[in-house]
Amino acid sequence: MAEFRGEGDAKNIRPEFEETISRLTQESLTNAVGHANAKNFRAVLDVSGNKFQLQLVDDGRGFDPRAAHEGYGLLGMKERGHRMGGEFIIRSKLNVGTEILVHSRLNCRPNRKVAMNKSKEVIRVLVADDHTVVRDGLIAIIKQEKDMDVVAEAGEGRPPDS
Repeated sequence: MAEFRGEGDAKNIRPEFEETISRLTQESLTNAVGHANAKNFRAVLDVSGNKFQLQLVDDGRGFDPRAAHEGYGLLGMKERGHRMGGEFIIRSKLNVGTEILVHSRLNCRPNRKVAMNKSKEVIRVLVADDHTVVRDGLIAIIKQEKDMDVVAEAGEGRPPDS
């Protein structure tokens, strides 16, 4: 079961933060279902005064947040939290679940200086999905990043127009 709840006045959230909050929630839900085998997931966005808190909780298998992890999901989430000028906290306990908290001020300017790719290398990306609209959307998002380049795309298991 997934529960999504908003408390307070969400219309005060900066437009730049709306997408980030959505992506943090999406990544957390993906991790809860795909990696943690969670049965329940809760997302609560609490907006009060000049601040907000995003709380993402699952009852999955949990993990050790200090241990190395494959992939960039958690790192990307942490980067997004910090880009909002906020604090990103992960609490997890084996066989109990995971809680992610993101706190920030509503009037905080996005911190574009936080970058996942600290080297100056360009990240080359192959976009593969069976749905053209998904590929086109991903390509549009990736092209906005200065340190990323779409080098190819594939649909239905083969390059388009082949």
